[in-house]
This record gives sequence, C-alpha cells and structure tokens, in this order.
Amino acid sequence: MSIDYIELAKRSLSNAWNYRFLWLFGVFVGAGDFFGFFNNAFKEDSETLRHLGIDRSFSDFPEIGIALIIALLMLGLLVAIIMLVMGVISEAALIFGIKRKELGQEVTFGECWSTGISKFLRVLGIFIISVVVGITSFIIFLILVIPVFLESVAAGIVMVVIALPFLILIMFVIEAVLAWAMRLAVYDDISFADSLSGGLTMFRENIGPTILVGLSSIACQIGFFIVAFMAFFIIAIPFIILGLVVPYVAIGMGVIIGLVAMILISAFTGVFKSSIWTIAYMHLKGKYDAEGISSPIAPRTATNPNQT
Repeated sequence: MSIDYIELAKRSLSNAWNYRFLWLFGVFVGAGDFFGFFNNAFKEDSETLRHLGIDRSFSDFPEIGIALIIALLMLGLLVAIIMLVMGVISEAALIFGIKRKELGQEVTFGECWSTGISKFLRVLGIFIISVVVGITSFIIFLILVIPVFLESVAAGIVMVVIALPFLILIMFVIEAVLAWAMRLAVYDDISFADSLSGGLTMFRENIGPTILVGLSSIACQIGFFIVAFMAFFIIAIPFIILGLVVPYVAIGMGVIIGLVAMILISAFTGVFKSSIWTIAYMHLKGKYDAEGISSPIAPRTATNPNQT
C-alpha cells in the first residue's frame, strides 16, 4: 500500500500539536533525541568557579570529593532507571493513544497509562534486544576499525569511510524493526517473540515504505532541532544582556526557561515520532479499512473506481 509521505508528516505534526494530553509521555520518548545535546555546557571552568566563590578543587578535599562523585553516580543511575521505565511505559501509551485517536475513539490519560503498564515487560524486552544488537554491531565496527588505525591512520580513515555506512544501515534497520515490533506488541497485542519476528517480516515486506517513513521522521526532527537551536539562540540574547548587569538573576532565569523549553520541545517531538510510525503502521496493515475509515495518508493521485 502506497503512502503520501507529505500527508503523513502533516498528520503527525497535527497529532503532536492537538493531542497535548500525550505530551507527558512524549517527554520521555523524545528526551533521547536531546540527550547529550548540551553535554558540554557545564564543563568545569576554574575562572567561572572563582567568580562564584569556589576557588578550591576536589583534590583539596579528597574524602568529600570521592563521596560526592559516588553520590552523583548513584543519582545518575537512579535517574537513568527512572527514564528507562518511563520511556518504555510512554512508548506503549503513545501507540495506544494515537491508535484510538486515529480511529475516532475517545481515550483518556489513565487508559494510556494502564496500557503502558500492562505492555511494559513486552516492550522492555523488545527494547533490550534492540540495544544488545546495536551495541554488538558497534563493538564489531570498533574491532574492525581500531586495528587498522593502529597500523595506519590513512588506512583507518578509509576503513571508517567504508564501514560507517554499513553501521548506519544496521542501526536504521534496528530502529525500524523496533518500531514495527512495538506496534505489533501494543496495537495487535502480540507476544514478545512474535512481535520481534513480525517486526522483521514487516520490514522485509515493506522495505521501501519503511525507509521513506524513517527518512521523513528524521528530516522533520532535524527541522525541529534547527528551529529549537534558533529559538534558544534568540531567547539567550536578552539573558546575555541581563547577565552583564545582574549575572545570578540572568543565569537562574535562563536555566529555568531553558529547561521548560527543552521539555516542551521534547514532548512535541516524542508524540510526533510515535505518531508518524503508528499512522504508517495502521495504513500498511489496513487498520483504517478494517474500521471502515478512509486512510488519511492514502496518495491523492489514487483514482476512484466508481468514477467514469
């Protein structure tokens, strides 16, 4: 079944904007796209620390420094576990919520949450398998590239140029199979093993549409990042000016507004990403036809057999 990819993107954007009750789930799904985006923003700067009245390093307080590092590591681990759990629940919740909305049915936040809880282990298993395969592929890539680099930098660069496209292709396949498998598990309530097998089968049977759906999703998300970057830059200008006069107030307000903006953008992106794959899944699997609903992303060039 062919897809109008412009209509698919428009429909997904509309869903991301209109279904704001799903934004809480979208935060945890979209957060991964922003992970590490500002990872260098708060690197240690001794001059900045001195301006803040901190002119001593951890080496001056070894016991406190080690305890603080351990505490931060434990806190980071806890946050990572919470993000993982909420991310898995949110994936299933978004698929269910978008499914119901696309079929013109009412759905509540509680129903989405209940679905996310009930499908948690199944979706977590699919996610873990995809992560294991992805990490294994990356390790194989390093095993192939590093020895060549040690022999010759030039040869290593050539090896990277040759091998990197294959790694990107593998990662894309993993992402696509993961997307189809999760929708099989949540939408059609299929078991963990059958969802993985079905996701791979669906990818093989719909290679062209899958690639185009993935590229549409990536292109739109790149657009979101560009818009977000420009927005952050514009927002930062008055705070930079204010910082010249009242630095502490400017930093505090800037951090708060920046965090709020990132959360909102992450929420929107998460709902969009889930929506574009869910709508494509429903179209390819004939879910709209089964419900007697015209697919919103059917190509406009299709002719009506009743017309003469």
